[in-house]
Amino acid sequence: MLVVAHGNSLRAIVMDLDTLTKEQVLGLNLETGAPIIYEIDRDGAILNKTVHTLLEE
Repeated sequence: MLVVAHGNSLRAIVMDLDTLTKEQVLGLNLETGAPIIYEIDRDGAILNKTVHTLLEE
């Protein structure tokens, strides 16, 4: 599944997936255009999370 969203929408999704507090999510910096890949099992448990960063040219 691919989810494409912006700013606060992504923060809300990541907050839920990573079980972050409101205070933790306020300090969250999500790089524009950089994919975050979650591997999730059939029961909804997160198996792996990979954060890719974009390199400046």
